[in-house]
Amino acid sequence: MNIRGAAAQPAAPAVAPTVDATAPPARFHGTPAGSSLPTTTVSSGGELP
Repeated sequence: MNIRGAAAQPAAPAVAPTVDATAPPARFHGTPAGSSLPTTTVSSGGELP
């Protein structure tokens, strides 16, 4: 139980925050900016400077 709990906790939190923090910022920035599709595409793709 100790090994499973310790391994499961660090593995989940480390992976969850990384993916969550990367996805929300890009989507949130595009929504409040004004243009959801254009802003998200440029921010994510980075086609424009």
